Amino acid sequence: MKKYSYGFTLVELMIVIVIVGILAAIALPAYRSHVEKTNLAEAKQKLVDIRQKLETQKMTAPGEYARGAGAALETKYGTFLQGELGKIDPKLTGKYTFSRSAKVINGNQVNVVMQAYPTASSGYKFGVFIDSTNKAWRCPKTVMSATADYTSQPAFGNCEAF
Repeated sequence: MKKYSYGFTLVELMIVIVIVGILAAIALPAYRSHVEKTNLAEAKQKLVDIRQKLETQKMTAPGEYARGAGAALETKYGTFLQGELGKIDPKLTGKYTFSRSAKVINGNQVNVVMQAYPTASSGYKFGVFIDSTNKAWRCPKTVMSATADYTSQPAFGNCEAF
């Protein structure tokens, strides 16, 4: 009498489950890291686009953004930036809180900084900060402020050019 074997043994199934578990333990964190990097790059691009729109606006309406207007100029910059930040895709605003600051310095210059701060629900570890000279910085969430109220790059020791 011949004995036919159909299927897998319990040991074979357990080995496959262990291998799949090991692969998942390695692949899932790497995948999440890549997703965060992609979303951070998209957030940075949105901030850069807004900065470019501001420069275009200044060129097309130079009288409205002339130096020497002081507080009115700060308000005009702030209103423009807030309007542009409001146009960002809700998928991205669910992952980052976008904020800006427009402060008058030296009586006639406006210092503009913007940032994307990771929301608590996203679980992300890094945010992006664009300073007044258009330099972008990738900073850990733990050293960022939830509001962008800086006159230069924040004093974060752990930030890196991005």
